[in-house]
Amino acid sequence: MKKKKKRFYAIILQIHFIECMKSLILQSNLKGEKEKT
Repeated sequence: MKKKKKRFYAIILQIHFIECMKSLILQSNLKGEKEKT
């Protein structure tokens, strides 16, 4: 039971990390686009 919960949290952390990276990349892309024009 404990092992399963740890794995569950690891998956949630991974998803959260990926979402954070995505938003960071989007923000930097938007800044880059503004600078180009």
